Amino acid sequence: MQKAGFAVFLSFCYAASVFGADAKNTTLGTVSVTAANLTETLIDDVSKPMSVVSKEEIQTKSPTSVVEAMKDAPGVSFSRAGGLGGQLVMRGFNSNDLKIPMAINGERFRGRNTLEYNIIDPSMVEQIEIIRGPAAAIYGSEAMAGMINIVTKKPTPNFQDTITFKPILKNISYETVNNMFASRAEIEGGGKGFDMLLGLSGKSADDYDTPSGTAKNSNFDSKQVDGTIGYNFDKKNRLEFNFKLSETHTNRAGGLGSAPGMEAPLTQRIYMREDPILERYVGLAYSGKPGAYGIDKIDASVYARSLWTDVVTTKYPNATSKSETHRYVVGPMMYGGKAIAVSSALKDTILTAGVDFYLQDWKGAEQETKGTGTVASVARKKVEADSTQNNFGTFLLAENDLTQWLSVSANVRYDYYKTENDADVVTIAALANKIQENKSKTDSVGTYAFGTILKPTSWFNVAANYATTYRVPTVNELFGYGVYGTGYLLPNPELKPEKGNTIDLSARFRFKDLSANLTVYQSKYTDLVSYQTLTYLGQPSRQRINIGKATVEGIEFDTAYKLTDTVTLKANCAYTKGTDTTTVDQPLKYIAPFVASVGARYDNGIFYVEGDGRYSRKKDRIDATAERESGSYTVFDLYAGVELKPFVPSLSKSTFRFGIENVFDRNYRDATTQEAITSGVSDSNPLIEPGRNFKFALTSRF
Repeated sequence: MQKAGFAVFLSFCYAASVFGADAKNTTLGTVSVTAANLTETLIDDVSKPMSVVSKEEIQTKSPTSVVEAMKDAPGVSFSRAGGLGGQLVMRGFNSNDLKIPMAINGERFRGRNTLEYNIIDPSMVEQIEIIRGPAAAIYGSEAMAGMINIVTKKPTPNFQDTITFKPILKNISYETVNNMFASRAEIEGGGKGFDMLLGLSGKSADDYDTPSGTAKNSNFDSKQVDGTIGYNFDKKNRLEFNFKLSETHTNRAGGLGSAPGMEAPLTQRIYMREDPILERYVGLAYSGKPGAYGIDKIDASVYARSLWTDVVTTKYPNATSKSETHRYVVGPMMYGGKAIAVSSALKDTILTAGVDFYLQDWKGAEQETKGTGTVASVARKKVEADSTQNNFGTFLLAENDLTQWLSVSANVRYDYYKTENDADVVTIAALANKIQENKSKTDSVGTYAFGTILKPTSWFNVAANYATTYRVPTVNELFGYGVYGTGYLLPNPELKPEKGNTIDLSARFRFKDLSANLTVYQSKYTDLVSYQTLTYLGQPSRQRINIGKATVEGIEFDTAYKLTDTVTLKANCAYTKGTDTTTVDQPLKYIAPFVASVGARYDNGIFYVEGDGRYSRKKDRIDATAERESGSYTVFDLYAGVELKPFVPSLSKSTFRFGIENVFDRNYRDATTQEAITSGVSDSNPLIEPGRNFKFALTSRF
């Protein structure tokens, strides 16, 4: 039935493309991004492969998290870790690998990479900008496989003589697969140069259902308050204050490291949760357009951000005993900022120069165990030493239009890192000397990149990029220690920085009704950080190590076709191959196989209907020490929405939305979802994706 449905869907897309060739007034809109150079730029004028998830796409699908909002983007997969949690996977790497940094409104963030995407409310996002491939020019050399820039809504500058405010219920939604209820309310207002946008969000969900049963311990809840208060001195100079307070409680259906969850036999069972994750953020930003001294634009910002988490792991060594371990992760406390200047003083050239920094302060984690039966309780004590990692970077990006048909760009960046560990708390005696010897490190590195866009005709462009990358291991990678599944995660203070270089070539086709992009790339890495499995205290454990050499290469394709004024067809696919080339051609683990997505949308401005199909080939090229083979699957989603203005005039800016995801209740898992192969449990290890899910949402706009 599903294969037949997929064939019908592809046939519809093909027929529509053939019979719609003579449709009139069919044009695709232009898309602007800021991620590539911190200046609003048409995406076709950016040499790097990029894609955008728009606000309308986000609202159409009412995703649980921002990672889920990106799962249909070209070359992106979603590695699930629970009902809310998960990481994105791009060009062979999981965002938990710290090679795909996240920025919010261009501000480079660092903190808890495993949890970052869990604490962002999708309903506050205007668009998500995705760079595939190195992006070190602006965001630092950690951007080895790509980067994500999340653009949130800002208040509209207001110069009226009177100050006014308007509240709105921006989003209210419900979905059946986990009984999730979510809502967001906002107040926007201002006047006399002031403007303000305040938001209040909340969501709560039970364990989600799969075709194999309930994914136990996948429930979550969160709440947050956020806001922006701005003052415009005039139309060229603006100062704004931003803040966010959030509290999130998440449960990991698969346990830590995708170890068996609550469906496992008692002695393998792991019940894990973050209870809670607390975030506190404040920031101050200035933007100006001086128009003097050859400077067109200045952006400067500073911020402070703290995170605190109680990570709770519960195990059952026997029928009468329980071990509940609380690990209090204090931090990091982050201070960061940037200052950039943009100039077009040189003919046909745009120069962007800047500096950025972050100061990352980790207070050593504390831990306690509450035991029953044969498990002894252990009083709360410090189990990690305090650590810091500080970074200062400076960059210069030059973009030049040599001719009407040829543009080039070049950038250089210098980064300085200093990492320190107090080394006064060492829980593994055998590693004490190594930690002491490596407790203070400094690294400095220069990275560079080149890009070009060749436009021989109005409908055909070629883009090429070459970039070097360099990533210093984080404090947690060097010194982190803790319970991991049924065993332990061990520190490795001798980790070396990762290095790499990437080359990509893109062909771009642009017609008034058709847009298509084809990209091929190859990345070569040395000293790539990966995991080795070992036995510690009699338990299967993991430790990060450097592997000698690795290559990741692949092909990415996406297209959109405006069939008529009201019908749009879209498709994308990607193939990725990752290999450890140190000694033999050993596959890198958790690389997505060939994946594809097709979709069609009818939208007449009053109502819309959209159908999407996602396909994944069977994954049989695996690292057998860390993963199993996974089967192929095809999944269909349907969405619809209607503007309420014709029916309820008082709701003139509201849209009712409806969706059915996984229409045929397919039992499947994403090939990038991590698992513990030492367990025979299949329902919760690896994680099965949610089953058939009905979604209802009401969205409003100012």
